[in-house]
Amino acid sequence: GLISDIRRWLPDHTIIAGPAGPQRFDALGDMAPFDDANVIYAVHYYDPFLFTHQGANWGGPDDPLQYLHGLPFPAHLEDESVRANIAELRAAGRSEIANELAGSLSEPWTEAGIAEAFAVMAHWSQRTGQPVIVNEFGTLSFVAPRESRLAWLAAVGRQAEAHCIGWAHWDFQDGFGLMDPETGLPDQGVVDALAPAERQDY
Repeated sequence: GLISDIRRWLPDHTIIAGPAGPQRFDALGDMAPFDDANVIYAVHYYDPFLFTHQGANWGGPDDPLQYLHGLPFPAHLEDESVRANIAELRAAGRSEIANELAGSLSEPWTEAGIAEAFAVMAHWSQRTGQPVIVNEFGTLSFVAPRESRLAWLAAVGRQAEAHCIGWAHWDFQDGFGLMDPETGLPDQGVVDALAPAERQDY
């Protein structure tokens, strides 16, 4: 298998492996650990996806994500901006994404939902005795309300720490970036959301 092939050349390296496809955390349950003691299991976390990817414009003219904008976090179906998005989408004949948004908010977008996801990761890690890392998480900055973006990042950071899950933010200076494109410096709001003073040990 792939792991044994890697080990022939790199016997001491730590291998980062994850579930097939988009590396969703909920795919861990179907993944059996490899017979190797030096593997870290990596997943991505972008839920709620319609929040973190609102305004995404790289999927071509038919990608409905580009038509979402101003969605908050936390959010409920009755929030004004949510209702405005749904009405706007339906008026433009984009009922499929309107229905997807409404369906996504059948349960509110909250930190409690994030905590449930991290509990799944932690349970798999404890059950298998294998370390887990979220090696991608982030929110597009194009059209998400800034305070909501920072609130989501902070919530993910808190839950990762609460469940002893390592993390790596996506990305550095593109759409999900840590960097402020206007100043070329780290966005202090993002830095503070990811590493608030009370969690810093340096």
